Order: sequence, then structure tokens, then C-alpha cells
Amino acid sequence: MLANTACGTPYFMPPEVCKGESYGVKADIWTIGCIIYELAMLKKPFEGNSMTSVFNDIINKKIDDIPDSINTDVKMLIMQMLEKDPNRRPGIWDISNYPCINTRLKKFIEETKCYD
Repeated sequence: MLANTACGTPYFMPPEVCKGESYGVKADIWTIGCIIYELAMLKKPFEGNSMTSVFNDIINKKIDDIPDSINTDVKMLIMQMLEKDPNRRPGIWDISNYPCINTRLKKFIEETKCYD
């Protein structure tokens, strides 16, 4: 199912929302990717002086290179979550299989005995 409304932080809006297109659950993947990027880089992935310039950067600009000091798995995760084409952006089940996520999920399940 696709939605057509827009709400939330403009800095974290996915390209499809910035373009006024319908969007689905992969819009949330983009937003989480923006948050992880900001945590890793200590800056937003897209910034500007106005909403128009922020939206233009989201639609057209590549993210800044992520330094080698960031874990390779986390780097890959960020880059794939910030894929501009929602059809190529991973889904939540894809992300759950990334080594940097899957290892922690398994540990959480074991520690909490949450096997459902």
C-alpha cells in the first residue's frame, strides 16, 4: 500500500516524498538510514538553507563519503538504506540479514529468550 501524505523532519524525507510521489514502507528505511548516517558522521546527510535546497540535495546529491574509520558493514548498511530508488532500497527483512544487524538480533533473542 502506498501513501501520499507528508509529515516528519524534512532532512530525513526520502526522495520519493520530496518529489511528491507515492511512497511505501521503504520510506521508513530511508529515514532510519539518515539517522544512522547522522550518528556515524555527526552531521545530517543532506542540509541546506531552505527546504527547497534540502529537497534538491536529497533528490540529486550523493551523500558525502563515509570514512574508513566507520565499520565496513555499517558503511554498506547506510549506503544501501540511502539508495535513492525505493525499488532498489532494501526492505526490513533484507536489513535483518546484514551481518552488523543479524548478529545483534540473534544476541538479543538469546538474551531475552524472545523466540517468537
